Amino acid sequence: MNTTVAVVATDAMLDKEGANKVAQMAQDGLARAIIPAHTMYDGDTVFCLSTGEKRLSGDDSDRR
Repeated sequence: MNTTVAVVATDAMLDKEGANKVAQMAQDGLARAIIPAHTMYDGDTVFCLSTGEKRLSGDDSDRR
């Protein structure tokens, strides 16, 4: 029984939904790389954090 904790850190501007999506994608990668993963006896988890310093290209959030 082991636990894997991962952190995805970026300087991209991510809202809560975007950070959640990044964490989900990282969690999928974790499941493909570690066997067994996500058993009922471990605490495999991924955290995503962002400094928000860089706007993503194609980000239209400031256009109205």
